[in-house]
Amino acid sequence: MPRQILVPVAHGCEEIEAVTIINTLRRAGAQVSVAACTSDGNLEIEASRGIKLVADKHIEACLNKNFHLIALPGGMPGAANLRDNPHL
Repeated sequence: MPRQILVPVAHGCEEIEAVTIINTLRRAGAQVSVAACTSDGNLEIEASRGIKLVADKHIEACLNKNFHLIALPGGMPGAANLRDNPHL
């Protein structure tokens, strides 16, 4: 069974960090869930350089599930937005 990995993304995250984490783990055979941490339930976030990313699901859909790893991409203000998300 593949490893279950959660990659939360928020407005202002560093796009290279988010995409590199997701791509590398998927190539390694992990089951990666990209979760949008938005207050309005939207799956689309705007990363730090204006690139729009679309998540697989909203962070609320990941509550009460077990993950082998939660990988948080950095960047500002994305890291602060992840820090301030009550679900994380």
